[in-house]
Amino acid sequence: MSESSPVVSPADIPPESEQAPESWTTDADRRDRRAATRDENAGSADRFAEERDRNDEQIKAAEDRRRAAEDRAAARADRLAAAQDRRRSAIDGLTGTYRRDAGTVELQRDFDRARRDGRQMVIGFLDIDGLKAVNDSRGHAAGDDMLRNVTAIVRGHLHRDAVLVRFGGDEFVFSLLDVDEEAVRHDLEAVESALRARGTGSISCGIALVDCAASLCAAIQAADADLYSRRQGARFDSARGAKSNGVTTHDNRGERTSHRGRGTLHVADDSDRPSARSTTDIASILNDPHSVRPMYQPIVDLDSGMVVGYEALARWPLHPAVDPTEVFAAAADCGELVQFDWACRAAAVDGALEAQLPRAHTLFLNVEPDTAGVLFDHAHARIRAAAEHLDIVLELTERSLLSDPASLLRMVDRARRDGCRIAIDDVGCHPDSLALLEFIAPEIIKLDRVLVQHDPNPERARVIAAISAHVESTGAMILAEGIETQAHLERGLAYGAVLGQGWMFGRPAPLPRTEPGSTRRMTGTRRPRIESLRSVAGRVPALPSDVFDYALPSIGRKPLVAALTRQIERHAQLADESLVILATFQSAEFFDSVVAARYADLAARNTFVAAFGVGMAPEPAPGVRGTRLRIGDPFTGQWTIAVVGQHYFAAVVARDLGDSGDDSERRFEFLHTHDRNIVVAAARSLMQRVTPTGPVDAMS
Repeated sequence: MSESSPVVSPADIPPESEQAPESWTTDADRRDRRAATRDENAGSADRFAEERDRNDEQIKAAEDRRRAAEDRAAARADRLAAAQDRRRSAIDGLTGTYRRDAGTVELQRDFDRARRDGRQMVIGFLDIDGLKAVNDSRGHAAGDDMLRNVTAIVRGHLHRDAVLVRFGGDEFVFSLLDVDEEAVRHDLEAVESALRARGTGSISCGIALVDCAASLCAAIQAADADLYSRRQGARFDSARGAKSNGVTTHDNRGERTSHRGRGTLHVADDSDRPSARSTTDIASILNDPHSVRPMYQPIVDLDSGMVVGYEALARWPLHPAVDPTEVFAAAADCGELVQFDWACRAAAVDGALEAQLPRAHTLFLNVEPDTAGVLFDHAHARIRAAAEHLDIVLELTERSLLSDPASLLRMVDRARRDGCRIAIDDVGCHPDSLALLEFIAPEIIKLDRVLVQHDPNPERARVIAAISAHVESTGAMILAEGIETQAHLERGLAYGAVLGQGWMFGRPAPLPRTEPGSTRRMTGTRRPRIESLRSVAGRVPALPSDVFDYALPSIGRKPLVAALTRQIERHAQLADESLVILATFQSAEFFDSVVAARYADLAARNTFVAAFGVGMAPEPAPGVRGTRLRIGDPFTGQWTIAVVGQHYFAAVVARDLGDSGDDSERRFEFLHTHDRNIVVAAARSLMQRVTPTGPVDAMS
């Protein structure tokens, strides 16, 4: 059954008069639409108001951030200005040296370090000649010019770590740690030459080796007394009677290394720069640390002469008059060295990547040990990413290596895991670098330029011996810095250097375009063993120099071989075990009274001491067994010392190359070794030639 439609009765339909007019319906719809529009407009207004509120807050927040940045910049400028004020109060404005009160504090610090660590210290007393005469005849302005010019030359030629103090009107005192009198005299001779060349003035100087058991005052008085005695005789006089020409001079020594706050980039100047430094410029650099533009100095393979790497050097093109040393010092004073150091390192890496430095070329980046414990994770990530494209060596500066050794070793370990190798810079300049060699185990050892540019004295020979022993046992490479002449190159090679760096090979410059086939990777060592050392064990070579078949020798001149030989003798004198000491002297004339006294002392302390040479007496010194060699015997061309103990093994094995002329310039092929097998083999060669003490019965 289907449903039916509802039925509407007529009663349900209202009369016409009761129905709503059509206009009402239209007006209602219109009002509804208008209300909806107004609601929409109101919503838009609300949203606009909310957005405006948010924008106002952002504007206010941006303004707050801007003011905060300005406050931080102002605070940085205040700290920088305060640091500059402190330095300015300590520095003599005319000469750029320490004032007497502040300088005395620095001298005392050096003295305390020398006494505490048993380090050698030299004090110098320096007087500028003729200053009063210039003041009287030409006026104090000319005298001031003379002071400025002479002290600029003195500062430029003294060792970079010298503390130079103005003690009086024309009197200065300086101190140097870990430098001997010979090196100081060499620097003063360089001052003499520069003053003579420029006609700027002259100086008188006395120096004294500090007795740390006495006092700083006594050391200064000793240097003053030496000055007085020299004035009575020989004077460091570079231009006697010369008058100041009033020309301002600038330091043009070339590389000048900043130790404090040097950070990533090895600071170097290769051109004359104004001496005035702008606080505003330094503040600008610190406010924008990424303004640094690194230059790169080549590192070469000394065998082939090919470039194998570059070291990054700091430059700020927008502030060319600023000394980079002062920039890093200011960063340290402001507590921003870590960030600034990283900005420089990043710039060096970015510059190498932009120049598409091939992986065959190694990039050296300096790291200040003081920042090792706070290297950020993102910094490690950046280095690790760069190491995928570059061969990176992190170069630890020699200062402050022991300030936080635990953090330093953690940084070294992480750097190696990031794909980097490690170098220690300026080894030999500071005792910390030798103390940590075995702990850091660097792949590359950079010799301090003093070792390369000067013949070895006893202290330098000790350093070379320590480095040689470490390299022999670890296979580390030696890089000789500061090579500027053929003599420097020859000395670096004699020390076993594989790599070289210095003006002889190139000055800092932008990275060059690398030609295909012109690259060579920095690998290997200079002294490969020719045969397995096991093959030398048990052998008795005919001549000591036959051990050259097992380790390649270097070539050096007589002063170097003599210094290394003397170093082994000194070590033997201090050894607490009984030793066998065998030495050849070529001729008995070299076994003079001084040598005889030294070997008599060795014989009194040790089991057996023997000396060989043409004309050698059976007992050339008390307790020393002498063996006479015939003229023409191949042994007469050998210069060897071999020391064999239970724990200590050392030898210098040298073969005369037969040079004529000056005896001190004679060249030798030589091997300086602490390898037990090689030392014992050389000693066996000597022992088989020892003359018996009495007649030997013939065997029937």
